[in-house]
Amino acid sequence: MLFSDTVSCWVFDLDGTLSDPIDGMVASFNHALSEFNIASVDHAALRPHIGPPLEDTFALLSGSNEESVVNPLIRLYREHYRETGYALNTVYDGIPDMLDSLAEDGAQLAVCTAKPQAVAEKVLSLHGLLDRFEFVSGGDVGVSKSQQLDSACQMKLLDKHAVMVGDRRFDMKAAHDNDLLACGVLWGYGSRQELMEYPPKLLVERPQEIVEIFHALDLSS
Repeated sequence: MLFSDTVSCWVFDLDGTLSDPIDGMVASFNHALSEFNIASVDHAALRPHIGPPLEDTFALLSGSNEESVVNPLIRLYREHYRETGYALNTVYDGIPDMLDSLAEDGAQLAVCTAKPQAVAEKVLSLHGLLDRFEFVSGGDVGVSKSQQLDSACQMKLLDKHAVMVGDRRFDMKAAHDNDLLACGVLWGYGSRQELMEYPPKLLVERPQEIVEIFHALDLSS
């Protein structure tokens, strides 16, 4: 049995998996932080925070868990990112070719991201990628990626033969929580060690490996 017969859908994380958002995120984080007179962040300081929920990151950067502080910071960030920050997003080398190859060979593709759906679709449209995907699941404050995948399963958009592809432990945990296969990628923002906290069935170093796996492997066993 071919791998393509055992996987119903490849579900991709966006940030750190399909595209690199760091320039736009730095600009949008600093826009929000400046409104509260909080010290700005640079690329190096922000790297560990690409992937975790925004509420966790802003709580850490602001030193407050109060919703009265965190929620306005998230609102300011998202307003800036939606208007200008998203346009600084860049697609990783090899991603368009990988998506095209999978689609041409009959794979079903989807996106599950912590970004709001409308913003994620703007990023994908910017790079001409949106039409590759059957659906885009966007996040919201207080909604985990595990819950997003669960909702997609409840709505029959996904079944237990789907694969969650991502670069952070949050993606791997979401797959494990929903009894889905997990595929970790090493070109994003999560290390091999981090990904192994919730061990993925697959671990790849370049996008083309996913196409090769699609053609060659049977993960049903």
